[in-house]
Amino acid sequence: MTLNYDSITALIRAKHLPKLRDLVFRKRLLTTRLINKAETFNSRKIVVPLEYGEDDNVMFTGEMETFQLGRTDPITAAEYEPKMLTSTFTISKEDELRANDDGAVLNMVNKKMNNLRKSITKKVAERLCNRTAAAGAEWLALSELVGILTIGGIPATGNVPAWWKSNVVDLTGSDYVDDPAVEDDLIDETKDVYLFKLLQRGIAKASYLDDDPTIIILPQYIWDLIEYLYDTQKKGDKMNQMVAKLGFKALDFRGIPIVSDKDLVVAQTGDTDGYIYFLNEEYLGYYFNSAARFTDEEWVRPANQNSKSMKILAYGNMIISNRKAQCVMTGIRSPQSYAA
Repeated sequence: MTLNYDSITALIRAKHLPKLRDLVFRKRLLTTRLINKAETFNSRKIVVPLEYGEDDNVMFTGEMETFQLGRTDPITAAEYEPKMLTSTFTISKEDELRANDDGAVLNMVNKKMNNLRKSITKKVAERLCNRTAAAGAEWLALSELVGILTIGGIPATGNVPAWWKSNVVDLTGSDYVDDPAVEDDLIDETKDVYLFKLLQRGIAKASYLDDDPTIIILPQYIWDLIEYLYDTQKKGDKMNQMVAKLGFKALDFRGIPIVSDKDLVVAQTGDTDGYIYFLNEEYLGYYFNSAARFTDEEWVRPANQNSKSMKILAYGNMIISNRKAQCVMTGIRSPQSYAA
């Protein structure tokens, strides 16, 4: 039986690509909400207007007093390089020979596309939490967006506006006397690294123009400690109900969902190297080219291989428009083997 690749393409486009675009991002609460507001671009770079409330063009004026017409701050936009995520759906000649009826073809396509989706999901999730700077072809990670590296063509330190400097809190630094690597200190309300105190400070640090963070992301070990504290204090409903409606499990702190992410732990270098992110999603997001948002291309048969492949492309990047509205705490206990 000769496979009808036009029919396979139609099946992939109708059934799998919409699901692939959806499910790749919907394994994480953060990416679920960011993909819902993902924007498009169609130029060589992703140009993102920066969002801040410190414009010198707003002032009180007296009678006949002159007022500001131009900007005193020249930084108005960040420019991000789009990067390509390439996935391939491959059918070998042996696959063609084994797919001897319509049912076998359907089963083969479904299994291969499900495996491809899982692989893409893993790649996107791991990249989001990675600690290393993006290689030439990679999307930006949270550690770059909320950190001290230059992104968008704008430095994070030096002569830059205060609203472009991320809040990076080193829990092992001089601001703290007690030990964030000791579990007893994390759950002792008399200690300065008591988890509820850390949550309060992280929210305070990331609050911008009276807007609090919209999500807190941390390792599973810390999530479980917070749940334990809620249970021992009998605080009533500890779960965030708005997030529960989306099918996610999240603790609630001042109306902000707290979610765990195992890929934060994968990115660690040791058991005392945990990160807690306090994020405001209003200033974070994905951009994709309108012609390559998990879009398929024509089948290609290489000259040196008995196979035929379809490429599925996503061309874009993750961006940030205000770093001050974000906070990351570093150096907290998070055993790498805890949920491994």
